[in-house]
Amino acid sequence: LVQSWLAQHEIIRLELRRLLQMAEGFDGRGTSVTVTTLQAGFRAYGELLEEHEAVEDCLLFPMITQLFPHAVPALEPVLDPERHRSVNALHDRVTALLEQLTHKHTGGEAVGRWAQDKQFVVEALERLADYMAGHIRFEEEVTMPWLALAAPPLSPIAV
Repeated sequence: LVQSWLAQHEIIRLELRRLLQMAEGFDGRGTSVTVTTLQAGFRAYGELLEEHEAVEDCLLFPMITQLFPHAVPALEPVLDPERHRSVNALHDRVTALLEQLTHKHTGGEAVGRWAQDKQFVVEALERLADYMAGHIRFEEEVTMPWLALAAPPLSPIAV
C-alpha cells in the first residue's frame, strides 16, 4: 500500500508536468496539442487525483491512526478533511479555464487571443503543480516516519 501511494505521488507530479508541457505547446490552430486533448488529459488527471485522495482518506491515513493512536496530534494537519480544499480550488480554476478555451475554440474566436488565454492556463497549471509538490512533500514528511514503523523497509521506486 505504501509503495503504491508513493508511486501515485510520483505519477501525479509527472502527469502535471506532462499537462503543463501540453499547455505550453498549445497554439490554438490544432497544429500541435488541441484544447480537447488537453482537456481530456486534465480530466483523467482529476480522476486519478480523486482516487488517490480516497485511498488516503479512507484507507492509508485511518490505518496509521489505528496503528499509532498516540500519533494523531502529529498527524492532525494531514488528517484534516479540509486539507484538499486548496487542491480542489486550484483544480477547479484549471477546469474553468480549459472550458473557456474550449468554448472559444469551438466558437471560432480569433487565434490572436489564444496566446493570452493559453498563458492563463499555463499559469494555473504551474500554480497547481507547485502547490501539489508542496502538498505531497508535506504529506510524506508527516506520515513516512509512522509508515516506516508499520511496514517493512521500502525499496526505491522505479519510474
